[in-house]
Amino acid sequence: MRNSAQLSSEICENENPKKYRKVEGILTRVAAAKEVCNLIITQANTPFQFLDHLILSSLPCQEKFECYKRSFPENDLNVCVKLFSMLDKDKVKTELTVLYQRQEFRNISDAVKLLQFLLSENLQASFSEVVKLLRIAITIPMTTSEPERDLLLNVRHHSVRSYIASHLRKSKNLEVHEEVYCISEDGSRANRREDIVALNRQTKKAVILDPNVWFEKDVSQALAADQEKQVVYRPYVPHLSERYNAIDYTWEMRGLLFGARG
Repeated sequence: MRNSAQLSSEICENENPKKYRKVEGILTRVAAAKEVCNLIITQANTPFQFLDHLILSSLPCQEKFECYKRSFPENDLNVCVKLFSMLDKDKVKTELTVLYQRQEFRNISDAVKLLQFLLSENLQASFSEVVKLLRIAITIPMTTSEPERDLLLNVRHHSVRSYIASHLRKSKNLEVHEEVYCISEDGSRANRREDIVALNRQTKKAVILDPNVWFEKDVSQALAADQEKQVVYRPYVPHLSERYNAIDYTWEMRGLLFGARG
């Protein structure tokens, strides 16, 4: 026995077949449009569901060597080894530890130049796993190409730094300096440029501000940025204190996190 829906459908079709076919066509197009929209949304979201491979590029990041020297990024390494099983965890950890400690590697700005340096100095045997890691980092696609990514980060970083400094200068009590060259007093004599140094001569307080522009990964990055910069910049306080006649000042270091995408 036919159900009521089938019977109603046949009655509608018999009474006005043209109207029925028109309605049926509209419903079909609506269903097809919904399917296409769902497909587009799925395809747009898929690239952002897998971001763990971006961690790989942070391990040979020259700007983090000082922090990694004091606290090895064990969790990041575990993620990378899980994703890329061809890496020998113990060996790559040993090689990265040496890399973070050696001063000659800290002036190499990116993964491509670091790989070129290791190969040109015939260090591929001593750093075989790091060479492998660098080749993976250079080869796999990130959120964008490395030159475009670097340009985006640099432009946004300079914009953020200038914005912060200009607003700090509106305070009559603050003396603000940008891109301050300084020397570490921890024995390494490493050179660095501080983004912003602000001093209050009345309260005898000073702060080093370092805006960080990172591609967003998780909510813990803001705390990580602040902790990292406190470790990195503390050895530079004696030099800055002497340079700005602020020996008896209370110094603070603050890492500020800003997303690369805005």
